[in-house]
Amino acid sequence: MDLEETLRDGKTAKIVMSFQHELKSIKDNQPELAAKVDAFGQEVRELMQRLRASVDEFPETERELVGILVINGIHTMVEEVFL
Repeated sequence: MDLEETLRDGKTAKIVMSFQHELKSIKDNQPELAAKVDAFGQEVRELMQRLRASVDEFPETERELVGILVINGIHTMVEEVFL
């Protein structure tokens, strides 16, 4: 089954909704930790916005490629740190 079929069948939505329920439970049980994670998430979001602004400075013909390289680099770093 490819991604398009998965999305059409609603499996992704079910997975996301299940995950959101679990996250809410964790946040309800650990409010201090949740607040720290939310604050950190805001910092990461701001850094990503700055990074996006930097990518947008590239010529239009190169933006998509640079964006893909940035996303790949971020993905690789996340795997290295968390996996």
